[in-house]
Amino acid sequence: MLEPIVKEGIVIPVGDHVGKTVVLASDHRGFILKQHLCQYLSDLYFTTLDVGTCSPERCDYPTYGAALGGMISAHPLDHVGIAICGTGIGMGIVAGKWPRVYPARCLTEQEAALARQHNNSNVLLLGAEALAPDTASHILSTWLHTPFYSGPQDDAYLQRYIMTVKLEQRLFK
Repeated sequence: MLEPIVKEGIVIPVGDHVGKTVVLASDHRGFILKQHLCQYLSDLYFTTLDVGTCSPERCDYPTYGAALGGMISAHPLDHVGIAICGTGIGMGIVAGKWPRVYPARCLTEQEAALARQHNNSNVLLLGAEALAPDTASHILSTWLHTPFYSGPQDDAYLQRYIMTVKLEQRLFK
């Protein structure tokens, strides 16, 4: 984990997600995939925090999307999130309500890499009904290990990130 960059008064997390705490959340439809990914992350020596659900019994995704969004918003420099429901969409809508939470629903490794390189995504959205566990693991690995901002060649992405944070600052005043 690299030291953040401070530009225009904004603290910007850069680099990959290695060394950060990974917060996981799912509804009942994503529970089994979440369990698989928790084990996968443990095998990679990531610190994880599971904010629920804790069973495959029917539940409401806003409860767990909100828990994840609040956690990432409170710790934007050292926590990232994985949100899983049937499609990944519902959890993303809820988690994205918090400032400094940037969800990206990814169905391929290429999308995961671009979500990191171009957008500094800090929450990965996965659809349990759209992805096989091994595919989800590969997407997750790509997302975790792809850095945001590798140098001056990425200044345009850095500036867009700053623009996004400034917009949030205006909206959340």
